[in-house]
Amino acid sequence: MLLLKLSPPGALSPAKIRSVVFFAAAVLALTFAGCAPAPEPDPVVMQIRDRLAVQDTVVEFFRASDVKDWRRARVVFTEKVHCDLPDLFGPGSSERPAQEFMDAWSGRLETFDAIHHQVGNFGTTVLEFGAYVTCYVTAAYDHPEREKGPAFHMGSYDFHLVRREDGWRIDAIRYHSRVVGTVGSGPAF
Repeated sequence: MLLLKLSPPGALSPAKIRSVVFFAAAVLALTFAGCAPAPEPDPVVMQIRDRLAVQDTVVEFFRASDVKDWRRARVVFTEKVHCDLPDLFGPGSSERPAQEFMDAWSGRLETFDAIHHQVGNFGTTVLEFGAYVTCYVTAAYDHPEREKGPAFHMGSYDFHLVRREDGWRIDAIRYHSRVVGTVGSGPAF
């Protein structure tokens, strides 16, 4: 216990009083630290944080694909992925091991000298059990066979994501092709 010797008025300097008050406040703060319950997070802030984290997961998939970092691209998926990608797996949808999906995806994109996915116009819904994302994607590919010219695809993707301890993970992907073409002549692929 801290005892102050009573002194005549004016005997304690303002600096001494401030240091004693600071010390007492610090002791009280340390005494009560951890005793009060943590405040509940603001639901609006949590919704915004989740929505951005979901969108960042989708963007990370395309950014990793653009630099052909297939390990980084694979990390954003669950172990099994529901795929509806006619260009890779034919018509219809199916559930596949994520590595099988990544092998097909990387095998397709590995043939290009350069890849660029532009992602935007996100429509994102975060629910308690998962999240849905729809986004437009414009993709440009520099083909190694120069006579074919750069190829481009425009369309939209639908994703479903689930929350895991280490963040959001994609467990379903669907592509809707809108425009496919080349700059110059020749077929896109």
